[in-house]
Amino acid sequence: MNKTDDLVRRFGGQGSPPPHVQWDGKDERGLPLADGIYRYRLIVIDQGKRTVAGLEHAVEISTSGPQGSVQLVPQQAGSTRR
Repeated sequence: MNKTDDLVRRFGGQGSPPPHVQWDGKDERGLPLADGIYRYRLIVIDQGKRTVAGLEHAVEISTSGPQGSVQLVPQQAGSTRR
């Protein structure tokens, strides 16, 4: 779900849930989602229609790449650095 509680992607199937689900950051139509925080939870419905829901967790999409800074120190005139 996104920040306005819209469902953006659903995974489902029959049988036991897999140990891992890999999400590519795309919506149901296969389009990339905007950067931001998205929430997810595992919900299991058994054959008797009983529902068990896990805790909600968050994942962040960030396409800006690593952030950081480097301090530049100008050399004094006439000095050389090796």
